[in-house]
Amino acid sequence: MPPLGRDEDTPPTATSHKEKAALLSERFFPVPPADLGDITNRIFGDDSSQQRFTLSRDVDTGEVMDILRNTSVWKAPGTDLLPTGFLKAYRLPLARIITKLTNASFKLEYFPKRFRRAEVVVLRKAGKSIKAQKTPGAYRPIALLSTLGKVIETAMYRRIARAAEEQQLLPEGQMGNRPGRSTELAIRIVTEAIYTTWSYGAVASLL
Repeated sequence: MPPLGRDEDTPPTATSHKEKAALLSERFFPVPPADLGDITNRIFGDDSSQQRFTLSRDVDTGEVMDILRNTSVWKAPGTDLLPTGFLKAYRLPLARIITKLTNASFKLEYFPKRFRRAEVVVLRKAGKSIKAQKTPGAYRPIALLSTLGKVIETAMYRRIARAAEEQQLLPEGQMGNRPGRSTELAIRIVTEAIYTTWSYGAVASLL
């Protein structure tokens, strides 16, 4: 990586690994000011009027095998250096161990710290000019997470996503990360809304 400057009009000042990391970190992980004054309920779940439901905490070996089967072999490993292909190769014996680990995590309501740790690597974006490559904007971060941790995260994700659908917790217009909600469907809905607006002689705008 060449020496970096804050932008293309600024001469590069970051030459050491530490200086470059600081500049990239500033770009990747900004801390924008946030006004939280309009949030009145800061203790979620203590209001008895809120909708309550329970999530299943039982994970069986079949589900772990299914999670591994649907995970790409070429996913880059995190700090544990365990590639998904390794977990797939050991199949049932290792799946049983991961199942016990996942159930223990759910029962204790604790996600091990080593699984929360991410190793961030920096990749250069394609098509950037030589001048642009000397700025943080020419790079993007990739967070490498523990392979074992991803299995537990996926098991929890499945339960939260299922509950969100069953309990109707999401707006009807929410498209991302929902079953049966494709990009094609989103385009059709937007198109239909525009034609409906035009039929009433109104003006449609899109943000």
